[in-house]
Amino acid sequence: MAIQKLIYTDANVETSQEHPNTMVLMVEDGMYQKYKGGDKSIPLGEVVSSYKVFKYANPGKSGKLGHPSKREMEDTFGTSRDHDIVLFMLEKGKLHGKTELEKGELHGKMMI
Repeated sequence: MAIQKLIYTDANVETSQEHPNTMVLMVEDGMYQKYKGGDKSIPLGEVVSSYKVFKYANPGKSGKLGHPSKREMEDTFGTSRDHDIVLFMLEKGKLHGKTELEKGELHGKMMI
């Protein structure tokens, strides 16, 4: 299955002078589409590639991915609980482009 980047940037920060954090969650494309289409019976573990949230190292929606700090996650999502963040991202995130990543490519494309 293809893995897609689901991104979220806080709209309030995006329009200000601050540099917003763009958060990224890797999702299984087909399962995400079914989940987003209303099938909430799908286990989250089948929708997301992992419960790890990433952020772009520099402002914007491209470049190297790193790990956000607990503070950045709390500032962006109001929590640092993985489960709550995944639900938030699935609800408000947007698929980024048409890029498909195969599971074996993930470690080469991100700073982990």
